[in-house]
Amino acid sequence: MNTIKAYYLYPDIQCLTAKIINIYGEYIELDSTIAFPEGGGQEGDHGEMCLKNDPSIKINFIDTQLIETSKINNINYPDCKIGGKIIHKIFSEDLYLLNKFTTGDEVIITINTDRRNLLTQSHSATHVMYMAIDLLKSDIVTHILGCHIKPQGGRLDFLTDYRFSQEEIKIIEEKANSIILDNIPTPIEVDPKYPDVRYWICGDYKIPCGGTHTKNTGEIPLIKISRKSIGAGKERVLFQWK
Repeated sequence: MNTIKAYYLYPDIQCLTAKIINIYGEYIELDSTIAFPEGGGQEGDHGEMCLKNDPSIKINFIDTQLIETSKINNINYPDCKIGGKIIHKIFSEDLYLLNKFTTGDEVIITINTDRRNLLTQSHSATHVMYMAIDLLKSDIVTHILGCHIKPQGGRLDFLTDYRFSQEEIKIIEEKANSIILDNIPTPIEVDPKYPDVRYWICGDYKIPCGGTHTKNTGEIPLIKISRKSIGAGKERVLFQWK
């Protein structure tokens, strides 16, 4: 049974009543969750759960993961995965409370909204940084090696021997912050057949992405961009909040 991804259905709520489907060691699986799992470079949500019939019994979770997904062939969305189960990793100091929770129990799950909001801004900022890099040197963005999106900022790694100069980094930063200040709407397009297949849209850019995002670029704080060499044939461009 796939987990209902309530974070897509109700993106602005911070708590939800759900039922425990299974407990795997230090992980709890619910029938529905508002906790976004790690994916697309974005770190998983943190939060807490309490028993609906006894809210005093409460445990914290420090990670959220998506497992047992299905892969579909989509020429516009490489390595696209849909469905799956979402599991919540319980904080080690709360594991002694797990015996209070049983399959079938109803719980109230609450996410850390401050952290989620920062991750949402970081994810959108990563796309904006990608756009700014593309506008300067479009051949680089086709060689993305990976990314990491955290509350404090994000990074893009490229498979290339090219090294950005400090002047180029300054140009990328100025362009990215210009896009932010332009307050451009960034709607999400959902595939009618596969609701997990989503696209982030900003102007002429349409980027495959199932992460959490701001409604427009103006909701993103201004960013400071830098670069780092991470070995032969690799280049990292990263940002943090100004």
